[in-house]
Amino acid sequence: MANGLFKSGDSVVYPGHGVGIVGDVKAETIGSLTIDVLTVTFENGMTLRVPTANLKKCGLRKVATRQVMRDVFAVLSTAAPSRKKAMWRHRALEYAAKIKTGDAVAIAEIVRDLHRAPGEGESSFSEKAIYQQAWDHLIPEIAVVQDTDKESAGKKVVGLLEAA
Repeated sequence: MANGLFKSGDSVVYPGHGVGIVGDVKAETIGSLTIDVLTVTFENGMTLRVPTANLKKCGLRKVATRQVMRDVFAVLSTAAPSRKKAMWRHRALEYAAKIKTGDAVAIAEIVRDLHRAPGEGESSFSEKAIYQQAWDHLIPEIAVVQDTDKESAGKKVVGLLEAA
């Protein structure tokens, strides 16, 4: 473990981008300063270089444990609370803050709350966008933890949501 937390090949979650794979730690010189940088590569081909001194600050974490996934599935298996009377703008800010944490259970709550079953009313554009962002963070992590593909993970989530 080059940095004490992550080793090359580990699946990790970067809150702003979702699931990625740890590369290696390299010393990089920026100006007159040399720092150790951890690389994280994402499915879309993007690679982040995170200074090892900032790993905690940026929220980089290992993928969820099986216990956390049980908590995620418990959230997805419960009925969504009745639609809040609060203004959508306030809820949207709350949802964005939850996504930014990268917390799988909090993101599962968003997916549950914004999921529309067939026959329910149409979501607004911004509701769809936040739902998709939460979905895009949650499904890859479930797939990694469950050792399956994203399509199977997505089907499992939809099944849980529609059974609630």
